[in-house]
Amino acid sequence: MNIDWFTVAIQAINFLALVWILKKFLYKPILKAMDGRQKAVFAKLHEAEKREKKAEQLQEELVEAKQKVKNEAKQIILTAHKEANDDKSEMLKSAQSSIKDKQLKFDHQLDLEKKALHNTVRHLAGETLVKTARDAMKELATKDLEKEMFSVFADKIKTGNSTSFNNLVKAIKKGHKVVLTSANTPTSEEKKKISTALKEISGTTSEIIYKENKELICGIELLVDTAMLRWGFDKYLETFARSLNNALDNISV
Repeated sequence: MNIDWFTVAIQAINFLALVWILKKFLYKPILKAMDGRQKAVFAKLHEAEKREKKAEQLQEELVEAKQKVKNEAKQIILTAHKEANDDKSEMLKSAQSSIKDKQLKFDHQLDLEKKALHNTVRHLAGETLVKTARDAMKELATKDLEKEMFSVFADKIKTGNSTSFNNLVKAIKKGHKVVLTSANTPTSEEKKKISTALKEISGTTSEIIYKENKELICGIELLVDTAMLRWGFDKYLETFARSLNNALDNISV
C-alpha cells in the first residue's frame, strides 16, 4: 500500500492549525469564561458560607438571649418569692411582737388591777376592823372608866420621861397655853388631878383650857404649843391599825 505522505503532511498541518485555532479562539475564552464562572460560584459559595456563619452566630446569640431572658425571669420570680416570704415572715414577726406587747400590757394592767383590788380590800378590811374596835370601845366607855382614865393620865404626866414629854414641860415653863381635850368635859376632881400633875412637873400653875372631842374614845390629849402627850384607846387603835396595815402589806397578791 502506497502512503501519500504529502496528503498526510497536509492533514497534519491542518489538524495542528485547527488545534491552534480552537485553542486561540475557542478554548481560551471558554476556559476564561469557565474560570470566571468558577470564581463567581466560589464567591457566592463564600458569601453563602459567610451568611450561614452569621446566621449561626445570630442563632447562637438568639439562644443566649432567650436563655438570658429565661434566667432573668426565673431570678425575678425567685426574688419575688423571697421578698414575699420575707414580707410574710416580717408580717408574722410583727404580728407576734404586737400580740406579745398586748399580752404584756394586759398582764401588767391585770396585775395593777389585782394589786389595786388587793389594796382596796386590805384597807377596807383594816378600816372595818378598826371601826369595829372603835365602836366597841365607845359602847364600853362609861363615866367610871373615863374617871379612871384621868387618874391614869395624871400619873403618866408625873412619870413621863420621853422627848415629847420633856418638850411639853419646857413649853409649860415658858408659859404657853395648855389645852386638854377629851371625849367629855372632866369633873372638878379630874381637873384638879391634871392641874396638880402639871404643877408637879413644871413648878408653875398653868391655866388649862378644856375641850371636848367625841371622837376620842376614853382618851386624853394634852397640847402645849407643839408638844403633845396622848393616852387612851385611840392611841392603841392607831398602833393596832398600823400593825394591821403592815401585816396586810406583807401579804402577796
